[in-house]
Amino acid sequence: MIGVARSTQRYVKVNKNDDGELRLAMIRLAKQYGRYGYRKIVHLLRIEGWTVNHKKIERLWRDSRLERIWEGTSEIQRHIISRSLLRPLGA
Repeated sequence: MIGVARSTQRYVKVNKNDDGELRLAMIRLAKQYGRYGYRKIVHLLRIEGWTVNHKKIERLWRDSRLERIWEGTSEIQRHIISRSLLRPLGA
């Protein structure tokens, strides 16, 4: 049709890896609303304009070990939890 060989037209996948920013937004909301679980955080992220899947947030939530931060957690516990969050996940 256009005179261009089909072999020159390739699909190039765009790697959309914004997990870092999403994880930071999720941690910020988890600290702000200590008693909320991942489902409520998903709702709040959607209100902020994120297009997120609840399964992805659940995986990030589990990987970040956020289920241990809640209202009433002492500052020492928060320090220990935040230190473990800063460690690489494989360590």
